[in-house]
Amino acid sequence: MNERELKEKFNEIVGASEIKWKVFLLFKRHASLNYKIVATCLNIQRKYASACLADLEACGILISEKYGKYILNGKNLEDALANALALKASRLNMEVINLKIAAEGVS
Repeated sequence: MNERELKEKFNEIVGASEIKWKVFLLFKRHASLNYKIVATCLNIQRKYASACLADLEACGILISEKYGKYILNGKNLEDALANALALKASRLNMEVINLKIAAEGVS
């Protein structure tokens, strides 16, 4: 998968965000990240770096470890996006199931 295809998948999961894309790409050079590494590498404020990491984790792309370190939820970028897409699909399925249950309970 080339970088353009990776970015399309990323945008599908996270939405178009150049800074979050750059944070994600840092995993090409780092096995794990924290807000300090992100802030230094991208020359952004630490609180903004922390927010970006939290947003990516909420989308299912990263997993948090002890002491604020984040690692990919796969062996590489492609894996991580595939896992996040699967998680997104399962969340959507649960929402549909919950809506069906709610609708049946009302009738």
